[in-house]
Amino acid sequence: MKKALGLTATLVLWGCGNQTIQNEETRLQSITSEQAVADTMTPRVINGSIPKAGTYESVALLLSEADVSVAGAPAARRQLSICTATLISPSALLSAAHCVNETILKTAIERATGPDGKPLNAKIVGSVKFRVAFVRSIAEVSTQPDLVLDVARVDEHEDFALTKRPWVAFQKNPNKWDDVSIVHLARPVEGRRIQKLATTEQIQASNGAVGRQFAGYGLFDEKDPRSAGTLMEGAARLAALGANEFTAEAVNKQYACHGDSGGPIYLDSTENYQIGIASRINKQVGLGDLWGGITGNVKAPSCELGLVYTRVDAYLDWIKKRVPDFETAD
Repeated sequence: MKKALGLTATLVLWGCGNQTIQNEETRLQSITSEQAVADTMTPRVINGSIPKAGTYESVALLLSEADVSVAGAPAARRQLSICTATLISPSALLSAAHCVNETILKTAIERATGPDGKPLNAKIVGSVKFRVAFVRSIAEVSTQPDLVLDVARVDEHEDFALTKRPWVAFQKNPNKWDDVSIVHLARPVEGRRIQKLATTEQIQASNGAVGRQFAGYGLFDEKDPRSAGTLMEGAARLAALGANEFTAEAVNKQYACHGDSGGPIYLDSTENYQIGIASRINKQVGLGDLWGGITGNVKAPSCELGLVYTRVDAYLDWIKKRVPDFETAD
């Protein structure tokens, strides 16, 4: 059991979500679902650029929050993590499974430390709530509440590797983590661009193309976990193409990082077709990493290693079954 928890703690850092959100009252630094799996699964755009107005209308900020007790104090509502999601129908968004996995979120919070590096002895009380916001910056969540939407429920892939087959973390990437989820809105949106998902034929035909645009709300400073929350864009190149995942490398030192988890990477230099979902940092877990997870001394790998993305075409049938108003690309 201890080894399993150690591996979960390690993988939290492999994710691309932003796990360290500082609360003004408790200075609680939550490790996000992405942060944990996001330390391996953690993307935000390093050395990226601010997108032009009118672009990425289908990209949204995915927030998780819950009542958190610190050192036995009464629980208070806290923001837990930052991820990225893409609107694929009026009623649903596409993201990563690790962004909505409550085990990852709870593990991250329980292992969170304060500014002094000491454990906060924090724990989540009750269930986790999710919201999405079609904003350019997390600051707009409080100033433009009309852009923030409630989530009715989330569908995490039933075979998500971290909960079903954690040993795949020791295997070479790309692999098959089934790191995909559907975020169902409480009410459908109107007048907003719906993202098209690429087909297998489109992805295979483009294999070898250099310019791959990607976007997300991840860190712009890998050393500052509080730098996540602003929509950025960057470019990447496809490195290795697998049946369910692919790896991507940086272009001009632009790479995704914590907070970009769940976000899109596109077929080319446009945002016309999405080909992947940001999953985790491209690093296999070693025995040293596992021991670090058990002892609490695990270190997050650098985002410079590149990312692993979940192929959207491999899950089109899974998406169709869960999103009645989803329409495939022409």
